[in-house]
Amino acid sequence: MTDRHSYMWQDENHDCGTSNIFETRHERLRRRLSLVIINIVGFISTLGFSIVLTGAYPYLLQIDEESDKRVLGWVIAAQPIGQLISSPIVGWLGNRLGSVRWLCMTTGLLNMMGFVMYAILGDLPQPRRYWMILARFIVGVAAGSVTLCITYISKATTAKERTTFIAINALVSTIGFIVGPAVQSALIPMGTTDLRWNMYTTAGWLAASLTFVQVVLFFPCIFQEFNMAEKEANWNKMISQKKEGNQGFQRINASNDSDEKKRDLIGVFICIFNFSVAGFILIMIETLATPVAMDQLGYSDDEAVKKVGIVLSIGCILTVISFALSGPLARRITERKTLILFGLVPLLLCHVVLLPYSGPTPRMQQQLNDSDMAVMEQSSMKLPVNTSDGGNFTVALALHAPRSSESNLGCPTSQKWCLYTPAIRAQQLIFGFMFIAIGYAFTATMSTSTMTQVLPPDGQQGTWTGIYQAGGSLARILGPLYLTNVYTVYGPRPTFGSIIALLCGVIILNLYLFKHLIPLAHRSKKIYFDLR
Repeated sequence: MTDRHSYMWQDENHDCGTSNIFETRHERLRRRLSLVIINIVGFISTLGFSIVLTGAYPYLLQIDEESDKRVLGWVIAAQPIGQLISSPIVGWLGNRLGSVRWLCMTTGLLNMMGFVMYAILGDLPQPRRYWMILARFIVGVAAGSVTLCITYISKATTAKERTTFIAINALVSTIGFIVGPAVQSALIPMGTTDLRWNMYTTAGWLAASLTFVQVVLFFPCIFQEFNMAEKEANWNKMISQKKEGNQGFQRINASNDSDEKKRDLIGVFICIFNFSVAGFILIMIETLATPVAMDQLGYSDDEAVKKVGIVLSIGCILTVISFALSGPLARRITERKTLILFGLVPLLLCHVVLLPYSGPTPRMQQQLNDSDMAVMEQSSMKLPVNTSDGGNFTVALALHAPRSSESNLGCPTSQKWCLYTPAIRAQQLIFGFMFIAIGYAFTATMSTSTMTQVLPPDGQQGTWTGIYQAGGSLARILGPLYLTNVYTVYGPRPTFGSIIALLCGVIILNLYLFKHLIPLAHRSKKIYFDLR
């Protein structure tokens, strides 16, 4: 007889009944360890990505003075372009191979290579903006590992555990995203004078080191894979067959099973759309947070990086609270209501808060007068200038002029809207970022959890998760290009006003297609048509 202490029985109380899943104690511990490793990988991945977040714009200007916010748009968009390409491919390969180990190790090494390139941009030939775009693209291709993490969580958890573990994964990933800028701020004492070893390059080397740890965690002696979803489905099928009393019930249950196995493509695409909109909003922080602080508040490069990093790190507290509440709220009022009330609505409020209302216009950058140019010429006589390639002396002077001087602080004169648009206050930026921290946490978690529950466990979770991540990547490609161009040319009012219109449309669409967000496990019951 089997020792009763060597096994563990999990009671899963679903709405459709109670099923017992057989699992040894050792298997349970190893499975939970594998989920912990997946969460660590999610944290390391986003931490390594966000470490370079607030410093990307000043670093770009340091290595390539001819760059501007529009070039920054392409630098930011390069990462999601790479992820857009890799996510479906990595998801498909995960299904084909039936394993995430070697793919995660491969993407980890690729990620490390991208961050090393980012750290050595100062040693690469001009124009260095293209090398930075390439480095970001490589990091984006490696970000396909996010697809594998979500796929593995959907496989290695039971239906009751899934929402909680997806929320945990989203939590640690978002914490890594928000803690990263704080790490960049902590590196400010290293300065920016040395192009090879400064606060920006150090962030790149640190990110590369973290991705190496990610690779080590997937060694066979540490990480072991499990497929609990398939085990749960087989167990439920066996229990159902034992409870059937006659052939009639068998035919009814077979019919219900057939209905439940049909994936709801409308529900899937709503989840993809919601996740994409959340990614579009989140990319606004990455793209515009530092430039807006420099334009609207007159901060220098270092001051903008430091203060934006502090604000984003404070937002981490709200993010932790939001993720902690997402599971209990979803169980109490369902995922779809939590998505709208605590996800999309705060994102809408964020942009209402960020609109300029009244008050003085932002400080303008001052044009250099003749006396300023004379001082610059005298101070630059000691600097060797190579004019053999046709470069003019004025450009050389601009390259050696300190960007943080008083005349360079504020809104650029090339942005004409700065002359008549009221400045955004620091309080607006702080509260706007806080709303984003709350809204993104709930939207990303509920969208991901709902998508995994409107798909049947037919082995295609990896492919659809790849498409899901690709949708988010597409939004993060269009976001930087749209935001940088509209903000630079037209200012904050059209930028944030257009996002408000988008979010209103998203909320209306979710309400109209509300029933398609119900999990497949509940479709056979009357609550399928209950919009409570």
